[in-house]
Amino acid sequence: MCSIVHNNNPAAVKSPVEEMLRYIDSLPEDPPKARVEIRTRKFWTAIWAEFLATLLLIVVTSASKTDSDVRQSLAVGASTALLTYILHGVAFNPAVTLSRCLVGHASLLKLFASVLVQALSAVLGTLLIIALRSEHHQPSEPKLNLSQIFGVEFLGSLVVVLTVLTSDDDVESGLLRFQAFPVGIAYGAATLFSPLVMLYLEFRLWKCIPLSFLKWQNEERSFILQDLPEACEKHSSKV
Repeated sequence: MCSIVHNNNPAAVKSPVEEMLRYIDSLPEDPPKARVEIRTRKFWTAIWAEFLATLLLIVVTSASKTDSDVRQSLAVGASTALLTYILHGVAFNPAVTLSRCLVGHASLLKLFASVLVQALSAVLGTLLIIALRSEHHQPSEPKLNLSQIFGVEFLGSLVVVLTVLTSDDDVESGLLRFQAFPVGIAYGAATLFSPLVMLYLEFRLWKCIPLSFLKWQNEERSFILQDLPEACEKHSSKV
């Protein structure tokens, strides 16, 4: 005996036109114009969150010594996860900000503002660490050439970028509730991989700016102090 079951639910079967309209509605909206976006509270909230997150990440993760790669990666991963949970939407990394701009999740104005804020907060965070410490650790010289350094940093950033973009889509679709967990794991794994060059992703590169300046000042000062006795002897001999 055969029975035919009819489905009277109209939502069960959708036409191709309805599926296409649903897909179009799921696409991210076009970013607003720069004149409109710069006046919104959401824009400045995101910029201040990016500044605070990068500053705290630099200060907190610098407490872990660079001689322990596992400790450094755990510090970066845990700090990134917590800051992503507290300050939603932060990137920490110029590569992530650029990728979000390319896929339409961020405007061009937000891209330039975020990268500028990331650089400024990283430099200020490094100066704060130097001011609070009696001794600061100079970044060790990498044992790889420039092309190898670029390859390592590119692969580490690629892991982070793919994780962030995938988690962004999952959060929008409702498949993922908390974005902090996968982002923290991605940053921790990339940091554990990139100590080969002692840079720890792009945001660590900003730390080298004030450290290099202070190193140049110390070398210049020591050079002057070394040459000062010789100059005094020459002057006394002439007199």
